[in-house]
Amino acid sequence: MDEHALETILSRMGCPTPFHQVRTMILGCVAATNMVPLSVLQQELWQGEDPVFDGMDQAQQYFAALMNLWNDLARCQSGESFRLTPAPPPTWEGVKRRIVIRNEEIEGFIRGLDLGGSDPHAAPPSVRRKLEFFALLSTLFDRYLELLEKEGPETPLENTLRVLDQADETLARDMASMTYEQARARARLLGAGPSPIGTPPAAAGRAPVRARRVGRNEPCPCGSGRKYKHCCGRG
Repeated sequence: MDEHALETILSRMGCPTPFHQVRTMILGCVAATNMVPLSVLQQELWQGEDPVFDGMDQAQQYFAALMNLWNDLARCQSGESFRLTPAPPPTWEGVKRRIVIRNEEIEGFIRGLDLGGSDPHAAPPSVRRKLEFFALLSTLFDRYLELLEKEGPETPLENTLRVLDQADETLARDMASMTYEQARARARLLGAGPSPIGTPPAAAGRAPVRARRVGRNEPCPCGSGRKYKHCCGRG
């Protein structure tokens, strides 16, 4: 199941978090100091609400797609690269949209780190430098957006596009390398290597579910193997 499957499911369910931000938030959770339970991530994605499923099939597809994306992004712990959401067309409106997306991707990554209780003061110096760069980059994006709005559709875009291309390359590389460095730091602290796929702990990560047609005696769609009433449907 690819990323598009989860994006489609979230769109149909009305998830309030844009998908490009979902991706970087999950990556931030992977890079966080402490493991982020799936229930905590889900509450953040849905802004404090529980998702409502049309039935067992949709619930199972949702959980499977969410975990697949988590596991794919967790490969950055082993040094794999990360790619940002593809840039919109290089028009005036497209460039403005691109800046908004990049700012939201930065925000998502930081929010993911925060969910895991990451303390920037306790992070390795290289990680702190990257966090400082993200803050500066976000400010730069805001200024470019103000300039574009001020000068209008006739604004020459060549220099802006060149800066954005360079920023995209650095941002994607730094998010991936920060995830790798955080994994190494955790391994040194615990005396063991990181999980090869970074799957959140099952018991701690049970996500609360509110489903319309999932029977209480049916298997829970989160894949725990327990009945729904004894797992995500408790309470």
